[in-house]
Amino acid sequence: MTALTPDLVLNVNSDSYFIRRGWLERLKLIPPFNGAAKVTRTNARPTQVEHIPFLGCYFMTEQGGPDGDPNAGAPRFVNTLKLGFSWIILNNDPEAAEDKLDQAHWAFMKLLHDPAWHDFDNGIEVEAITEFSRDTEYGNLAHNNETPIAELRMEITLVHRTYFNPIIDDAFDVFHMTTSQAGVDPAEVKPVITILNLPQ
Repeated sequence: MTALTPDLVLNVNSDSYFIRRGWLERLKLIPPFNGAAKVTRTNARPTQVEHIPFLGCYFMTEQGGPDGDPNAGAPRFVNTLKLGFSWIILNNDPEAAEDKLDQAHWAFMKLLHDPAWHDFDNGIEVEAITEFSRDTEYGNLAHNNETPIAELRMEITLVHRTYFNPIIDDAFDVFHMTTSQAGVDPAEVKPVITILNLPQ
């Protein structure tokens, strides 16, 4: 679990945002990703040699379907979140670069050995990984077409749930009733007081 930063406030950012952020923070702690010269949350590609090795982690798609009957109770969703990852290294030898990219892919997958891989900030829990994919691309930096690079592209599809229960600020928590005998001076007969704490 990662610590919150001032730009992320509980219940302001979405659950999927915390999941993406948490996954990126974990990658930044392990080799080879901890050696990244630049880390970004967008799919903008590097344009300078000094930005390589380059690590990107970004949203691709998110879809939500009903959790149970859609017309019963508060809105509840099963979210399918697809995250994309990019790891770019200098490619002086294509075969050696392929070895390095495969090692990076396996380092990514080995994060799943952690028993708490599915736990994220704000009590958010991923229920399943339904799909992953990877691809490798070879090319050059856009600004000069002279610096060969190799890129590992990974995608992972995660499932989690979100609930939007009504916010009730005047809940009926306690029932308080005082009963006294009609026509009798209250000072002469002690009233019966009933207090019920109602479970929510």
